[in-house]
Amino acid sequence: MNINNINVNKYPVSQVFDPDSKVIFEIPKYQREYTWGSREWEALFDDLVENDDGYFLGSIICINSATDSINAPKFEVVDGQQRLTTLSLFLAALYTTLNSCKELLDEDQQSDILQLKRKLVLKKTQSDIRVVPQVQGSNRDDYMGLLAKIGIIPKRPMPKFAGLRRIEKAYNYFKKRINAIVF
Repeated sequence: MNINNINVNKYPVSQVFDPDSKVIFEIPKYQREYTWGSREWEALFDDLVENDDGYFLGSIICINSATDSINAPKFEVVDGQQRLTTLSLFLAALYTTLNSCKELLDEDQQSDILQLKRKLVLKKTQSDIRVVPQVQGSNRDDYMGLLAKIGIIPKRPMPKFAGLRRIEKAYNYFKKRINAIVF
């Protein structure tokens, strides 16, 4: 391994999910399926709500696997896929909550809803998602079905039994917690 090719950077969540970025985080097949549950969801939500800007949420380690780094840089997620997937589900729940009451928001706030959507799907595309879960346990299909159901990407069928698996359960957990704060 060439140590000169290793970079360690401290990025805020807002930069990882930058709406203007073309970066795609792909979770490879060798990674375990999405396993976080209510204990981890609660801890992450509390960390997001209770701590100041700059609070360390944990590491995400990636390998740049892009063949075309100008058009769509791809990063293979080596560590931190549970956190990255969970953060994207939190953003999806936040998008749903804010979008459901957009008629009550001013023009700038409505623009923020679009920016929130762009954190999850690449700008100027309809279906290039920023976080691509691995395929085990129907994670990728459940994730894509959920994003389609809430209007982030074009319509596609929701996989059977998706509501019984962790992707949709995490989304519903965050939606419930966010609604408790907003409403």
